[in-house]
Amino acid sequence: MIRKPVRELILLHRMKPGQKGVVVSFSEPGDSAIRRLMVLGFLPGEIFVLERSRPDYLIRFGYTRLAINKRVASMILVNKMTGTMVNR
Repeated sequence: MIRKPVRELILLHRMKPGQKGVVVSFSEPGDSAIRRLMVLGFLPGEIFVLERSRPDYLIRFGYTRLAINKRVASMILVNKMTGTMVNR
């Protein structure tokens, strides 16, 4: 058995505080809030940590921390990372 991160494809608003994820895509890339996130470097492939989910979602990636609302979080598809054992 090898310890590898197992990934689960979900929407960001379904994550719990403390979980780590990787941005996969945006359901509405033309949305103005999503465009602002992309300008700030929150792009597909970016690894982030969800620090808080109430009252807004606080995400940390690199040296940046951002708060987004549930509407925006529900437009972000991510691979939720967990550290479980898997057979290779």
